[in-house]
Formats: sequence, C-alpha cells, structure tokens
Amino acid sequence: MIYKKGRNYMAKFMWQGDLIRKSTRCTSAKDARIVEGKIRSELAKGNSGVLESKARLMLAEFLKQDFEPFIKTERKAEPHTLDYYPQGGAH
Repeated sequence: MIYKKGRNYMAKFMWQGDLIRKSTRCTSAKDARIVEGKIRSELAKGNSGVLESKARLMLAEFLKQDFEPFIKTERKAEPHTLDYYPQGGAH
C-alpha cells in the first residue's frame, strides 16, 4: 500500500510479520508503486540493508567538517562574515 505524506509517497506493508514503513521519495503514485516493488524485491533477496538509514552528522561535526571550510573559501572577501560564523554558527 502506498499513501501520501506531505509531498512524497510512503510505502506500507507487512514483511515476515513486521510492519514496514518507508519513504519512496516519489511525488507520483505510479513511481511510488515501482519503488515499493523494488523495496519488496530487495527484502525477498535477503538485502535487509535497504531498511537501514545512513548515519547522520551532528550539527557540531557538520559545522567543523563542511560549513566552516566552505565559509573560509567562499566568503574570504567578506570579513564580517568570517568573524561571525565561528562564534555565531556554533550557538
């Protein structure tokens, strides 16, 4: 079964006694049905990794790894911006 949640469609079905709910990340019902079929076929093949979510970065890690280097390279001509983000971005 697919249903709309917000803008995207979700897939909802029972698999070996467990209720599976997963976003299809599709905005059309036709595409969502195709993705639901792919999810079911991956589960049938034994690939349970299709249900695992990726590890997410914490905000502090994102700021240090990605955001601060971006600001230093892209905004080096704007000294006020360079002064603000090391303190203001962390709060």
